[in-house]
Parts: sequence; structure tokens; C-alpha cells
Amino acid sequence: MLPETVRAVVEASAGAVHSVAGVGGGDVSSAARVETASGPVFVKWGGSEAARTYAAEAEALAALAEAASDALAVPTPLAVEGASRELGVVVLPWPERGRPSPREWRRFG
Repeated sequence: MLPETVRAVVEASAGAVHSVAGVGGGDVSSAARVETASGPVFVKWGGSEAARTYAAEAEALAALAEAASDALAVPTPLAVEGASRELGVVVLPWPERGRPSPREWRRFG
């Protein structure tokens, strides 16, 4: 399910690919949960139109992480390939679901 160029980026950033499961929700990019040697990652890839946005997405995540401090968990991209490629790729840590603790609910307001 992963194109070979996408698999190469995933393996370079997160280790060997063990399994791939498609994830819905995107209109211009394909997405999947990929189990790797270092754990699950979220992988998004798309053609040149989508790929041109990936660097800006990574910059926006970095700005959000800086502004949010510890108040918000913001993923740090493990890999971003895009502007100079025909097929762009973003690899992020997989966001695990969880339940907020009573303390976190109080912080939330």
C-alpha cells in the first residue's frame, strides 16, 4: 500500500515497516498508520500539489509547539519530504488516544 519512495522515507526516519493500515479523512493526500521498528507512525503522502504544502505544515507545527509550551502536545515531524519531489511525504509520531485526568480537566477549564 505504501509507494516505494514513501516506504524509503518511513524506514529512514522510523525503522523497518511491519504493517500498514489506511487512515481516512484527507482529500488531497493519502494517509496510513504504519507500524515500524520504533513504533507506530502517521504517514501522509501526495503528489506535487500536496507535497508543496508539507514544509509549511512542519513549520506550523513547530510554531504551535513553541507557543503552546507544555500546555498542548504537538507532534514533531520525524521526516518531511516535499518541495523538490514528485511525491511528498510527512512522517509523524502516531497520536495515541487517552483520557484526560481530573487534573488535566481542571487545567482545561
